[in-house]
Amino acid sequence: MQNCYKNTDSFILIYSTVDYASYEKIQELKEEIVSIRGNTFPAVLFGNKVDLADQRAVTADQGEQLAAKYSFPFFEGSAKTDIHINDAFAAAVRAAFSVTESKEKKQTCQLM
Repeated sequence: MQNCYKNTDSFILIYSTVDYASYEKIQELKEEIVSIRGNTFPAVLFGNKVDLADQRAVTADQGEQLAAKYSFPFFEGSAKTDIHINDAFAAAVRAAFSVTESKEKKQTCQLM
């Protein structure tokens, strides 16, 4: 997996809103990416499974705070019911192109 991190143009870091351990795992994942890419890389934080609101273990505020800590755009949604999926991917693509344009290089965009 680490080899993929080097060539990825943008990341969508996803946790489950019904699984607090997955939320905590985001910190580890970010640190792993930082160890390979450095402190600055384009990413979006996405809280998935909002369709299971009665089972929520991670609040929207917690997601927003973590995203603010890392300066990542934040979305909550559901892959199952297609809530905010396109918004998150669009934000990841915008972040990738923002970095690419600032480096003035023209390449394809890889999402992971």
